[in-house]
Amino acid sequence: MTAASMDLDQELMRAEVESVSSDNTVTSGTNGNVQVVVRVRPPSNREKDQGYVKCVGVDSGAHSVTLNYRPQPRTFTFDYVADEVVTQEDIFAAVGKPITDACLQGYHCCLIAYGQTGAGKTFTMEGPDPESSGNSPGFAAQNKANAKRHEKRGLIPRILEYIFQRMSSEKMQSCKDVEFVVKCSYLQIYNEQVSDLLDPAALNLTIHEDAKAGMYVEGLQEVVVPTAEATYGVFRRGSENRHVGMTAMNMESSRSHSVFTVVVESQRRNDGGVMNRRTSRFYLVDLAGSERQKHSESAGIRLKEAGSINKSLSALGNVIKALVDISEGKIRHVPYRDSKLTFLLKDALGGNSKCTLIANVSPAEKNIDETLSTLKFAQRAKLIHNTAIVNEDMFGNPAVMGEEIRRLRLALAALRANMGNGSIGEQNFTMINQENPSETSRVSRLEHIISQSTKRSLEAEQKLQRKINELEGTVQNCHTYIERTGENPSDSEDDH
Repeated sequence: MTAASMDLDQELMRAEVESVSSDNTVTSGTNGNVQVVVRVRPPSNREKDQGYVKCVGVDSGAHSVTLNYRPQPRTFTFDYVADEVVTQEDIFAAVGKPITDACLQGYHCCLIAYGQTGAGKTFTMEGPDPESSGNSPGFAAQNKANAKRHEKRGLIPRILEYIFQRMSSEKMQSCKDVEFVVKCSYLQIYNEQVSDLLDPAALNLTIHEDAKAGMYVEGLQEVVVPTAEATYGVFRRGSENRHVGMTAMNMESSRSHSVFTVVVESQRRNDGGVMNRRTSRFYLVDLAGSERQKHSESAGIRLKEAGSINKSLSALGNVIKALVDISEGKIRHVPYRDSKLTFLLKDALGGNSKCTLIANVSPAEKNIDETLSTLKFAQRAKLIHNTAIVNEDMFGNPAVMGEEIRRLRLALAALRANMGNGSIGEQNFTMINQENPSETSRVSRLEHIISQSTKRSLEAEQKLQRKINELEGTVQNCHTYIERTGENPSDSEDDH
């Protein structure tokens, strides 16, 4: 290991920011940084047959991982660390639930599974393959035979179930008009080509960037789904079209990066008649695993796939390194366009999104170099700062919008007064943010809503004024026509 890399690791350790809540849940970006979780899987049968030696130690209380690396052990601290005995339900409660709550509040969110091939990424995201035993995990364990498989469901089915449960609960409890629409899409990036997993004929799709909508894929099929079961059915249908292959490290190794996107749209009408509309995107990303040829024993097409996977993951590492430099005040170009993966995840990495990275690692000494690489990658990712805002707009006639804006400004002034300073400067704002991040979040959210509402109100006024001008022009034209046609008959009578 070089002196430069050791200095970088020490610098990262000094710069590390803690953001773990008292109930051991990952707080989904309260400090704006990417939240990082490490999960250590149990040893595989293959590792046991080859003389398994454990090289990873977990301290759950300190949220740290210690790697028995020679000549000196290495310790890394993250937002949450899960050892081999942590269940799928524990992972959902600590990781999936908080970020899903953020999505339902109107934030764009991204959950990324990263790690070496065979480290447990797909199991964490999906759970066991429902086709392997003929039983679907479902959303309710109907008998003892599938109860155990039901408990092993991954984050994706649990998140989908939770989204629809929360929406149903809000509809029942709210006295206001509330409407929800959920849509989903599913794509893969295989050998640097984007294809639609819901439409296998849609190949080599193009990623575009829109100033308002963010990143999107042209021609990608989007399905409106009414229930969690229907959404999971769409996911399973797409997963059957994903590229997988057998390597020495994994019987069904993912050979492509997959991105399952859930869009949640909600509409609420308040007592004053103003319509509140939120739109949030939730990216559920299962990355293909990094691998070394000597361990995976890949050859031919598998070797080509591995080269493409490692190249895109290297581009992801370069993006993260540039973003960390920027967070430290350095001027850097962020090479998002170096790969389809990084370009698609531009909003999630350093943009308008709350992001959680789950780094999956093997505990076997045989994989110690790959585990160290994953932990260092995760440690750098933890320093990325995102600026997430609620994607919320208000609509209504200009008079009602103006009244709502005045009400929001009064609420903002009262909130600032309660925080101890009616006029918050940059220095005071930073201090208050550290002392009471939830109040600061409310201030930022109100300021954003006021800004968007004012913009919408002005647009409505301008639209109304354009219509008035058009009507006045039409009336004037009618008067001119009437005057002209009214004079012609009299003129013709005089001629006779």
